[in-house]
Amino acid sequence: MPEPTKLWFPHSPRGEGGKFTRHADGGTFASPRDLLIAVNDLRINCEEMVHTTANEFRTAGCDTGTARVMFYTVDPGHKLPRSLTQDRSGGYRVLGRNWLLVADADPRFGQAVAKHIGGRVMSG
Repeated sequence: MPEPTKLWFPHSPRGEGGKFTRHADGGTFASPRDLLIAVNDLRINCEEMVHTTANEFRTAGCDTGTARVMFYTVDPGHKLPRSLTQDRSGGYRVLGRNWLLVADADPRFGQAVAKHIGGRVMSG
């Protein structure tokens, strides 16, 4: 198994000057905002537009410059609701251990996240 890629980014969700380690399965993130911080620090630009919390999961939407995409997270050890993980649109999604990116309108953004963050690509 290859070594995970270690990338430096100064605004780490793990604290000032932390290191992000890419995991093939996408790893875990405490919140969509932490995932967005990692994405932006890796120079995959996405301007945050909305951040909400529901009973089952947390969401963050952002503008990639091409389209709006959505990130969803649940607490580590919990599963995302099946309604989120099932793709009925033929779109582009990336699934991590406790997060999901829905990038149906901007597959290139989804590909960049999968390449640098990790996760399983689910495209229709």
